Amino acid sequence: MELHPEQEIWQVEANSQIYHGSFAELSTWIQEGSLLRADRVRKGNLRWIEAGRVPSLAAVFNAVEKGQPIPVPTTLTEKVAPTNFSVTSAATSESDDLLDLGKSRPTPEPDQEAVSESIILPVAASVASPAPANTDRSFCQNHKDKPTAYVCTDCSSFFCKACPKTYGSVKICPECGAMCDSAGEAARKRREEYQNGVADGGFGFGDFSTSISHPFNYGTSLLVGGAMYAALSTGQAVAGFGGPFMWVADLFCFLFANMLTFGVLSHTAEVFAKGDTKANFMPSFEDFSVWDDILRPFFLSIAAYLVSFGPFIVMMIVITFFVLGALKDGVVPGQQMAQSAIPAASELPNAAKGAEQSAKVRELLNKQANIQRDRIQSATESAESGNSAAPQEDFARRQAEINQEFENFAKQAQTSQNAPPVGPSGSEQALIEAFVRRGLKYTLLAGIFLLWGIVYFPAACIVAGYTNSIGATFNPMVGLDTMWNLGVDYIKLLLMGLILMILGGVAAGILLVILSPFSLPMLGNIPAKFVTSFIGFYLWAVFACTIGFLLFKSRSRLKLPS
Repeated sequence: MELHPEQEIWQVEANSQIYHGSFAELSTWIQEGSLLRADRVRKGNLRWIEAGRVPSLAAVFNAVEKGQPIPVPTTLTEKVAPTNFSVTSAATSESDDLLDLGKSRPTPEPDQEAVSESIILPVAASVASPAPANTDRSFCQNHKDKPTAYVCTDCSSFFCKACPKTYGSVKICPECGAMCDSAGEAARKRREEYQNGVADGGFGFGDFSTSISHPFNYGTSLLVGGAMYAALSTGQAVAGFGGPFMWVADLFCFLFANMLTFGVLSHTAEVFAKGDTKANFMPSFEDFSVWDDILRPFFLSIAAYLVSFGPFIVMMIVITFFVLGALKDGVVPGQQMAQSAIPAASELPNAAKGAEQSAKVRELLNKQANIQRDRIQSATESAESGNSAAPQEDFARRQAEINQEFENFAKQAQTSQNAPPVGPSGSEQALIEAFVRRGLKYTLLAGIFLLWGIVYFPAACIVAGYTNSIGATFNPMVGLDTMWNLGVDYIKLLLMGLILMILGGVAAGILLVILSPFSLPMLGNIPAKFVTSFIGFYLWAVFACTIGFLLFKSRSRLKLPS
């Protein structure tokens, strides 16, 4: 007897429960990600085996992973033991090989046992064999030509639209009397049970390692997305040239860079949360929309940054104004403020001091001149009288006094020139006192707000990912509720994000050192910025995939839709 693979009944063991399905249904489950290679399956009464080790299912797995069409299963012949025989008719029984040894048999599949070998006894030609029961769950078990529309929630029988009993909008199983679900609803429940069973495994660093390697599964998306983000980030350096046109270009580069990063985040979170954990992290731009593909991701990024680091930015502005006020009140006294407002006024004390010194010098020079004049006059008189001893001693005394005055004046001038300025030290002391008095609390608040931003930012990204709502992202209560529901898993996500930050910082530092010869004035190190931005995009994709796995494992706690 020949059996088609799509008509064979398979059993799947998942989450300590057994599910029945045809080969076609198993192929669908593989496409949906509900059936994995490591799941145990069996056909009929054969032993359990991993799905990835069944050749027919392995071909489906390979086709799905490579994005190729699902292979059509070939017709197999049921293996019949040599002792089995059947009689088709009395006229042909004598000429046919009753042991059926002449027919070729297909080789059994690896790791699969043969189909159950039921003995077929010879019967009379006039006795008709009963029609085999329909085992293809794609069609009604009572009507092989009608597709399955309802599945019993109790006995798992499958019927067409006409078989179940109808009471209002409720369908009742004709076999056991239990309620029936539509085929689509039954498939959805089966998929949810599988996803919830996977989610029970918990979020951990195994998901983080998978997230690290996931972007490399889509090398083209990684290269194109990384190059786009690196070009946009590097393009922001044009603002260094100045000018309104450069500022506008810088703004557009900033807009598109944030659009790309949060587009990746929202797309990855959405598809991963629905169970498609092998999907491409890059969003598809086939149905391009300015609002959905550019503006919404940009505003999501602004909302996430503001709700996380907005308080810290506000506090830094307050500290800036405080420092300016401290400079005005503590560093520059009223007299110095007047001098700074009127530059000539600040020069008056020095000018008066210089004038005083000049008067002193003129006075000493006049005394010196008087001594010289008296000396000449005395010498003339002494030449006429012949007595010069007394006047010469008086001149020597007067000259010694003037020399002493010159020496004292020089010492005073040197001391005044080398004296430390009194104003700056007093101003610095005033600044310290003002900072301790008013600025310490501002600095403490700034530190608290910075810590809030670091801790809350992943929550803002999660909310932006699974809600895709600007208002919900900007609402801190939604983020706090998400953090509360995630519990320890959120702490794990923080540690993973910290690891990515450290890796990004180390990579940036190494690249800046290696590419330091390429630094340009006004533009900075363009090559280092480009490569660093590319690495940053990859790390962001890893972060988005990590959030996606967290949402997938936490669907029940966050009450996410399918």
